Amino acid sequence: MGLLCRWLSCRTVLLVSCLLTGFGISICFFARGILFLSIMFGALHGLSLAGIFVSINAILAQHFDKRRNTAFSLLMAVTGLNGFLIPPLVQFFYSTYGSRGAFLLLGAVLFNAFPAAITIKSPAWVTRTKTFHFSFRNVPFRRRSKVMPVTKRSSLSDDKTKRTEYRFGPADEAHNSDGLVTLREEDDTSKNLVFKSVNHTIVDKMPKLGRKKFSISSWKTIATHFLTLSFCIDSISITALIVSITTFILVSVDLATDRGVTASKVLYIQYVFSAADITFRALVGFIVDRNILSLQAVMLIGFLIQAIAFEILVWVFALPSMMMCSVLIGMSSGFRMPLQAPILIEDFGVDLLPVMMGGANFFLGLVNVARPTLIGYCRDKLGKYDMLLHILAAVNFVVACMWTLRLLVRRQRQTKEVDTALHGRANRTADEQFPTENSHHATTYIS
Repeated sequence: MGLLCRWLSCRTVLLVSCLLTGFGISICFFARGILFLSIMFGALHGLSLAGIFVSINAILAQHFDKRRNTAFSLLMAVTGLNGFLIPPLVQFFYSTYGSRGAFLLLGAVLFNAFPAAITIKSPAWVTRTKTFHFSFRNVPFRRRSKVMPVTKRSSLSDDKTKRTEYRFGPADEAHNSDGLVTLREEDDTSKNLVFKSVNHTIVDKMPKLGRKKFSISSWKTIATHFLTLSFCIDSISITALIVSITTFILVSVDLATDRGVTASKVLYIQYVFSAADITFRALVGFIVDRNILSLQAVMLIGFLIQAIAFEILVWVFALPSMMMCSVLIGMSSGFRMPLQAPILIEDFGVDLLPVMMGGANFFLGLVNVARPTLIGYCRDKLGKYDMLLHILAAVNFVVACMWTLRLLVRRQRQTKEVDTALHGRANRTADEQFPTENSHHATTYIS
C-alpha cells in the first residue's frame, strides 16, 4: 500500500480502500463457505484496512509539523474508542439479525467512512509549484561558499587588467546586503562595462507525495532504505508492539479463566486495559511535543514497562493483580501506539512515510502468520500460556535495549552538535573582534 500511495496518491488509496472495506464485509452476506469468507472478509477487507491505515497516517503527517505528535496522539485516542463501541454493536446485530445480517449491517456502517474520506486530501503545499525571486537579502547560500563571481575592470581606463572577485562570509552577510544580485560583464566591442541586473527566479517544486513515475533507479533508491539499521529497528519495534498487544487481547480471557476468574469478571481485565490505553494515547503526543520526554525515551519506557508486565503476569493468579498488569500493558500500549508514524518520519521524512510504513506493516504481517502456531502450541500442547508470556517479555526487553542504545547515540550526537555550535560561535566572535582580510573576501587577479 505504501508504494501505491507513492505511485497514485494517498487520497486515491484512501477513497478506494474506504469503498472496499465496506464492500468486503457486506458481500459476506452471500457467503456459502469458509473460502468465500477467507477471500472477502480476510483478504479484501484486510487489504483495504491496510490502505486506510497507511494513507490516513501519511495525509495527517503532511498537514501537521510542529504539533504532529499531538495530532497522531488524538487520532489514535479517538480510534481507540472503537473498542467500546463496535463490539456491542456487532453483538446487537448478531443477536437480532443473525450472522448474515450482522455482516450486511456492519458493512453498511463502514461505508460511512467514504463520505468523510472525500473531504480529506493532501495540503496544497505538497503539489504546489513555488517561485522565488532572490536578491542579496534572501539568496540562499552556505557559509564560506561563493555568492556570485563578479568579473569587472579595476578602472575605466584602457588598462586590460581585470579581476574576478569572490566574496565569502557567513550567511547573514548575504541576507543583510543591499541591492539585487548584479552581474557585471565586459562588452568585447566597446571595452566598457555593461551592467546587467539579474533577478534570479528559481522554480522549486516541493516534494510530491502523490503520483510518481517509477524507474529502476527509483526502485533501487527505495530498496536501500529497507536495508538500513533504522528501518530494521523501527519495523521490529512496530511488530513487537502490535503483536504483543493483540496477543494479550486474544489470550486474556482464557488466561484469566484458567486461573479461576469467573466469566462475569473476566471482562474487567480488558476494560481497564482499554481505559489505560486510550488515556495514554491522548497524553503521549503532548508529552513529546512539549519536550517533556523525547521520542526515543517514550519508546524505551513503553517497551520496558510492557516487558515487566508480561513477566509479572506469569506469576500472579488473583484478579486484582491481573488487572494491575493489564493496566501496565495498556499504559505501555498507549505510550507507543500513536508514535508509529512519527518514528518513521524522524528517520526517513514525510515523503517516504507511506513506503516505509507499508514495509513495516508487511514485516508485521509475516510475523502474524506464524503467531497462531505458537498460541496453539502453548494452549494445546503445554496447556498454559506461561511460555508465550515469557517470550513476549523477552522480546519487549530486547527492543527496550535497542531503544536504550538509540537514546544514548542521540544524546551523544546532540552533545557534539552543541559543542560544534559553541565552537563556531566563538570563532565568529573572534573574527569580529580581530577582522582579517581573508575572513571577508578573497580576490584573484587575472591578467
